Amino acid sequence: MFVTFCTAVRGDVLGTVIEGDVRLSSLGELVAESLAAIPVHAEALVDCSVLMPDHVHAVIVVHGRAQSLPTVVSGVKARVTRLSGVAGLWHRSFYDHVVRDESDL
Repeated sequence: MFVTFCTAVRGDVLGTVIEGDVRLSSLGELVAESLAAIPVHAEALVDCSVLMPDHVHAVIVVHGRAQSLPTVVSGVKARVTRLSGVAGLWHRSFYDHVVRDESDL
């Protein structure tokens, strides 16, 4: 599943673009660590991800029926909020798209 979720405030929240590269802020680093920790906390894995200054793109594979994509995404958001102490960081919803084949990816 391809997923995009955004910060509630637009701007350089998770990092800054410098010479075409995103340099993550400490909050962005925490998001990257939380994405990497998904397999530890859920029956899912992150195939790939890209962090932008105010949003995240990821391909998340959910295994089994014990987990759902909304549970995995809300878990990442909750972990980042809890560890950073930044309330109101995330936009409430997220965008998802089923990746049907290689060309769709």
